[in-house]
Amino acid sequence: MYWTGSSWSSLGIITGTGWKNFTATGLTSSTYTIQLVGALETGDTSMDSWLVDCMFLRTYNASNGPWGRDWMVWSNASNPDMGSPWSWMFNYPNSTGYYEFYSKGKKTGFDNEVTPGVVDSRCYYQYVPYPVFSNWSPKNGSANVSLAPVVSIMVSNAANNNMMVTWYNKVNGSWVMFAVDNNVSSGSNCSQCYVNASVNGEWWLWKVNASDGVNWSESNEYWFYTGCQSKLVNTGSTNISGFLLIQLQYYNASQAVWVVDFDAVCDFRVINSSDTLGLDTIFNNLVNSDDLSYGDGLYQVYAALVSPDGEVLVCDGGVRLEASYEFEVEY
Repeated sequence: MYWTGSSWSSLGIITGTGWKNFTATGLTSSTYTIQLVGALETGDTSMDSWLVDCMFLRTYNASNGPWGRDWMVWSNASNPDMGSPWSWMFNYPNSTGYYEFYSKGKKTGFDNEVTPGVVDSRCYYQYVPYPVFSNWSPKNGSANVSLAPVVSIMVSNAANNNMMVTWYNKVNGSWVMFAVDNNVSSGSNCSQCYVNASVNGEWWLWKVNASDGVNWSESNEYWFYTGCQSKLVNTGSTNISGFLLIQLQYYNASQAVWVVDFDAVCDFRVINSSDTLGLDTIFNNLVNSDDLSYGDGLYQVYAALVSPDGEVLVCDGGVRLEASYEFEVEY
C-alpha cells in the first residue's frame, strides 16, 4: 500500500516467498510512503515485523520506452534556437505524460557544452479537448425575430467535462456579459432570454464563452434582426451592380400619384447573386419628420437599384430590385 497524502491505497498483492514482481498503477508523485500488510489479517491493532532484503521501485515510461528515463533527441531540425534570448517551441509529441527538458550549447570552434546533471525543467502535460459549439439559434441573418427572444446553443467537449457558459451581447460596439450558466454538461443545449433585443428594426449580436476549468473556447459571433427587414433581394444567378436610390415620396391624393419629396441616398452598390441588401442599416436614423416638405399626410420610403439613366434593374424572371414602406405623418 502507499500513502496518498490522506489515506492508504493498495498497490497490489504479493503471494509466496522469494523475488516477486507486480505492476502498480496510480503512482504520480516523486516520493512515496510504502506499507506492507498481511493479506489475511484484518483489524490489526499492532504492527508486524517483516524481513525485506531489498525493495526496488521502478517508474515506467508511458511512451513504451524502457524502464526509467527515455531521452529523445529533439527531432525538429528547423527549430534549434540560433539567437538570444534562447527559446523554442514544443508540442508534447506523446500527448499526456511527464516531460523533462535540458539544452546544450553548441558554438562553432568550441567544445559542446557538457550534458547537465540536472534537467532544466520538468512538467506534466494532460491533453484536455477544447469546448466546441453547434446548433445555435436563431440562425445567422434571421429576420422577423420577436423582441427579447430566447437564444440557444449546444456546447460539447470530448472529455465530457461540465462547463461554465458565459453569454455576451454587443452594446454600443462593446461586448457586455448578460448571463452565466454553470455546470453545463457536454452535449447540452443551453439558452438565455436576450432581453436587450427590445426594439424592432435592429440587428442584434451575441456570442458565448465556454470553460471547463482547464481549457476555454469562444464561439463565433451570431446575429439576427427583430421585426421585418426592408431589403432588396437578388434572386438571380449573377451579381448586379447599380446605384441605390432611396427617396422620400408624398402621396398626392387629389391626383392619386406619388410625388418625390427628396432623395435621401444615391450611391453605387453591388448585390451578389442570391444575396440581400438590407436597407435598414443604410436608412435608419437618416431622416426625421422635420425633413418632410408636405406636412401631414401619407408618405413612403421608396428604394431601388437603378442604372445610370434611372431605370430600375431587374434580376432573373423579371423581378425588379425595388422596395417601399408607407407611413403616415400628423403634426
